[in-house]
Amino acid sequence: MSTCYKFKSCQSQMKRSPNKCGRKVKDLACNILKLHKEGIITLASDHFSRVTDNAFAEKNILDMCNGWKAKRSSYDCHNGHWSPVGSVCLHLNLLKYIYAIGSRGNVKVNEIAGACHTTSKSKHYKGRAADISIRGQYGTRKKEYMNSCRTFGGVPYDETSHIHCQMN
Repeated sequence: MSTCYKFKSCQSQMKRSPNKCGRKVKDLACNILKLHKEGIITLASDHFSRVTDNAFAEKNILDMCNGWKAKRSSYDCHNGHWSPVGSVCLHLNLLKYIYAIGSRGNVKVNEIAGACHTTSKSKHYKGRAADISIRGQYGTRKKEYMNSCRTFGGVPYDETSHIHCQMN
C-alpha cells in the first residue's frame, strides 16, 4: 500500500487541482452530502477490507462537493491486481442515481471509487459504479435500487450483500 494513503497524508504529497468534472456533478455531490448530514443517506466512512485511506464513499462525495476529483484506493487486492492510485470524476448519472434513491428514503452507499474490486477494469475505478447495501433494513428496497439503476442508464447486479450499479 502506498504509505501516503495508509496514513491519510496524500493530500500533502499530491498537488490538487480543480476537478473539471463540471458544475452539475459538484452541485449534485453537495446535495448528496446534505442528505448524508441529515441522516438519510449513509456514506460509508471505511472499507469492508478495513484498509484505511481517503477513498471511502463519504470522502469521495466530500471531495466532489469541494471541487476535487474523488480519490481511488491504492492497495493490494490479493486477487492479482492493485486498486489504482489517483482520482476520478464521478459520473453524473451515478450521482443522480444515488441522490434519487436517497431522496426516497434511507440508503447506505458502501463504495464508489475506492476499495478493491474483482477486476482491475472495475467501473468503480472509473467513477462509474456504486455499491448500495441491501443488508438489514436496506434489503426491503432491493428491487427499487435495481430499477432505479436502470432508469439512470445503469446496469444493476445483485451481489448478495449489495446492489452494484454501474454506468456503461
